[in-house]
Amino acid sequence: IYADVEAALAGGQSFIRVYIFPFEMAKKNLEAYSTHPNHVFWKNLEQGWDWFESKKMPPNVTIADKAYVFNAPD
Repeated sequence: IYADVEAALAGGQSFIRVYIFPFEMAKKNLEAYSTHPNHVFWKNLEQGWDWFESKKMPPNVTIADKAYVFNAPD
């Protein structure tokens, strides 16, 4: 990741988005961890995962009410 970010910055990109998930945000995986203390947080991450899977492009991410909000890139 470091080398990719370094190359992007050297090539003129002003910022780099990095999306990291603890596991594939599939329903079966989320159900398997339904009692985990981070389950609510992971359900929020699932929205970003689903966005990317359906649109094949990364969303913009902001924070509102202590949760990530995913929407169309500028």
